[in-house]
Amino acid sequence: VLEGRVAISLSAPRGDRLVVETLEAGEVVGWSWLLPPHIWMYDVSATATVEALVMDGWCLRGKCDADPRLGYDLMQRFSRLMATRLAATRMQMMDLYNAGRRAVGEGKEASR
Repeated sequence: VLEGRVAISLSAPRGDRLVVETLEAGEVVGWSWLLPPHIWMYDVSATATVEALVMDGWCLRGKCDADPRLGYDLMQRFSRLMATRLAATRMQMMDLYNAGRRAVGEGKEASR
């Protein structure tokens, strides 16, 4: 993201969108270009006007294959991104799960 803001989200169990992270200028959105089957794991939507840099994954993978140092450096950088994004997803899912448990528990208390 060069300018603006994007929301990284996924479908929640009840059909709602669960925002995992909001990214701003200087942050990286995805890594699907790096690992097969090269499918997006999250949805991305602009929450403000966005200017973004888009890279050709096919070409970049070829450059990584030709230059293992480049490939290793990018793998290190993107694996940190993956770990951070997965941790954020886990936290949002725990919040969603705990909110559902509280609502169920509150309903039981009300019926007593």
